[in-house]
Amino acid sequence: MSRIETPVLVIGAGPAGLAAARTLSRFGVACLVVDDNARAGGQYFRQLPASFKVRPDARLARDQQRAEDYLSALSDPLVKYRPGCTVWSMPEPGVFAFAEESSGGRILAEHAIVAAGASDAPRPFPGWTLPGVIAAGGCLNLIKGQAMVPGRRVVVAGNGPLTLVVAYSLRMAGSEVLAVIEAGRPSRHAWAALPGLLRIPKVIGLAAKYRLALLRAGTPFIEGSVVTRAHGSDRLQGVEVSPLDARGQPQQKSQPFDDVDALVIGYGLAPSSEFFRVIGCEMRDDEVLGGLVPVRSGDLETSAGGVYAVGDGAGIGGVEIALLEGSGAAAAIAARRGVDGAAPERDRLFAKLRRAEPFRASLHRTYRLQAPLDLATTETIVCRCEEVTQQQLVTTARSFNGDIELVKFATRFSMGRCQGRNCARTCRAIVASATGAVVPPSAPRMRPPARLIPISALLDEPLLPPREPDQVSL
Repeated sequence: MSRIETPVLVIGAGPAGLAAARTLSRFGVACLVVDDNARAGGQYFRQLPASFKVRPDARLARDQQRAEDYLSALSDPLVKYRPGCTVWSMPEPGVFAFAEESSGGRILAEHAIVAAGASDAPRPFPGWTLPGVIAAGGCLNLIKGQAMVPGRRVVVAGNGPLTLVVAYSLRMAGSEVLAVIEAGRPSRHAWAALPGLLRIPKVIGLAAKYRLALLRAGTPFIEGSVVTRAHGSDRLQGVEVSPLDARGQPQQKSQPFDDVDALVIGYGLAPSSEFFRVIGCEMRDDEVLGGLVPVRSGDLETSAGGVYAVGDGAGIGGVEIALLEGSGAAAAIAARRGVDGAAPERDRLFAKLRRAEPFRASLHRTYRLQAPLDLATTETIVCRCEEVTQQQLVTTARSFNGDIELVKFATRFSMGRCQGRNCARTCRAIVASATGAVVPPSAPRMRPPARLIPISALLDEPLLPPREPDQVSL
């Protein structure tokens, strides 16, 4: 079992992690950046494979100049970078367990900045497991990371600003976007939320640019509606779109879209907070921030002393807030280590972050739904990894009086490859609705490893004692 020592460990090489590494190196603080992906950049700065050649006039919706600026931090002599490395637990303070393809060990760090990012938050509906139906994040990965599109004729549906980003990216990459189906009514609420949205004017400018480009292409925007069914035999062929009623639920009538190659679904993002739960951080459920997030101090430090949480993994806010948080946490660590000039920079960054903070709440108000969507039928698979249907969950939940841990053991929901990132929220809602039980947002409980790792990495691990349940402030 190898041991690595570093003053600061940065977990995640997306925008927040790269911003942290760049700021640390500017203040002369050495750090180790680890990421479980093969290439740095995260979702936003995702790069094409090195073997790809891109024409100067290629129509790719990417922030390439800024990506190169932040990625250059990994070439700094003070920054060590380990791709394909997963930090999966913190067995004791300042000691982080990691695993790579054929080895593992411990990283000893005085401070850690965790920039874990986010994952898609899907809403199951009939046909959502058909080939040709793809999540918004997966679609952007195809475009940015492989220069591919999921189909020629595409419908984009969901809730939140990510649908607009995906639709524009698809259009730029050559797909015909047949329609953008938005469950919320942003055009109705945007003006009231505009003062907060203008706290980050660059984002509003991009949104206007994307919307105008799609309108010029003839793409219709249908608000207050959802895709209720996807049709096809061996792959997607068409979808049905239904308007929402006064209760915020789909009406019986529907509008068909035929000859559809791909359906991109994006119901927002959920913070990847698994690592914080595994190491015992105090957590809270915050609808504006996207769900379960770590409680943080003014310096973005969690209740696990020395561990800082930044970026979308600590609360959905987008790339601009992620960059500020990564830089701010790094400056706070440099100031704590007594580096000259770090404290004023920390104060400047956090003042800028406080000015930008109303943006999140305003964006949430713009896209907020009247009620949680219930799109699944009894036969709908709600946990794709283990192929658990809604009816199986309901029947099992009633058998165990809503005890979600027993429901998990009996049905195996959230025990597959995604470890509940895609299904846990939906399954909690189904269990609560079927039984009237109060299901905490932290259920089911987390256990190490926080991420999937090779079983060989665990063979030499000692058996750790059990710990108390997750600390969650409701």
